[in-house]
Amino acid sequence: MNDKSPEVYMDHILQCIEEVEQFVSNCTKEDFITNNMRSYAVLHLLQIMAESTQKLPEHLKNRHENVKWKGLKAFRNVLVHDYLNGTDYDVIWEIIHHKLPVLKQVVLHMQQELLTNEIL
Repeated sequence: MNDKSPEVYMDHILQCIEEVEQFVSNCTKEDFITNNMRSYAVLHLLQIMAESTQKLPEHLKNRHENVKWKGLKAFRNVLVHDYLNGTDYDVIWEIIHHKLPVLKQVVLHMQQELLTNEIL
């Protein structure tokens, strides 16, 4: 059984997102794709982040349907299990710039909900 609180996973998710943001700040898509150390680090962080989202309780995730939680699980599975088929870095770049900001805001909102005891 998992004995970590949702807050621990939320902090972990946010930390991963912030590190991804740092890796791609002032970086073009071409730089991201051609710099293996950068892209591999980002892929690893995305994998960890996606795994952490799966540890959040369903009742918390159900309150935030604007995030495709099942899609995050599938994304993690592709990163972990389908690496031999190659990684589409164009898709990863789009995820970083369009999906992660949404997830970041949702997790920050979840944290605020827990702090103000809006979720029982």
